[in-house]
Amino acid sequence: MRVVVDVGERNSTLWKLLFEDPAVALEMKSLPVGDYIVEDRFLVERKSVTDFTNSLADGRLWRQAWRMRAARGQYVPLLIVEHSESRASGLSVSSRLGAELTLALSYGVPTIHVPSAEAFLWLLRRMGERIGAKDSRLRLRSKPRAKHRHPGAQVVAQLPGVGMKRASALLAHFGSLARLFAADAAQVKAVPGIGAVGATRLARLFQLELEDETE
Repeated sequence: MRVVVDVGERNSTLWKLLFEDPAVALEMKSLPVGDYIVEDRFLVERKSVTDFTNSLADGRLWRQAWRMRAARGQYVPLLIVEHSESRASGLSVSSRLGAELTLALSYGVPTIHVPSAEAFLWLLRRMGERIGAKDSRLRLRSKPRAKHRHPGAQVVAQLPGVGMKRASALLAHFGSLARLFAADAAQVKAVPGIGAVGATRLARLFQLELEDETE
C-alpha cells in the first residue's frame, strides 16, 4: 500500500505505525491539503477530538473542507477523527452532528470516527484493498442537485413534525445545518410556518448533550 504523509504528521502515532509496517510504501512531503493520500485515491484529513473541536470553533474546519472539496475531482476526501485522547470533546450532539452533516452534504467530505491510531491504520489498509477490488461505490462522480433546495433538506425533513416544506424554510432562514442545530426555541419560532410547540420540540432535540465518549 502506498501512502503519502504530510510533514506535519511526522510526530503522530499513526505515522510511526505506518513507518514500521513493511507492507506500506511511505513517502513524506508537504501536502497542500489533507494529511494522508492512500493509493493516489483517498485524501484523508486526520483530527484528534481536541483538534476537531478547536477547528470547528475557529472556522479552520470549513477552510480545510473547502480545499478538500476542490480536490474531489482527483481524490475521495475523508475526515477521520481519532479518539485516542482520554477526555470527551465537550460538544453537544447538535454541534457535532450539525458539523458532520454539513461536511458530508455541503462539502462532500464524510466523517469517520476511530478509537485509536491502530484502528486508523486498519482503516487505511481497508482503503488500499478497496482500490484493487474496484468497488463501484468509490467511483468519483458528481450528481446534479435539485435547484433551489439546500443539500441538507432531506436530513432535516426526517425530524419529527418537519417535512420537506418546513425543512426548506428552516434552512433558508438559518443558511446551514450547523446554525440551525445551534438555534434555540425563540430563534426556531421566528421561521415562517413553525409554531411555538414545534419550535420548542426541535430546540430540545438540538440541545441534547453529547455523552462522555470515554465511558
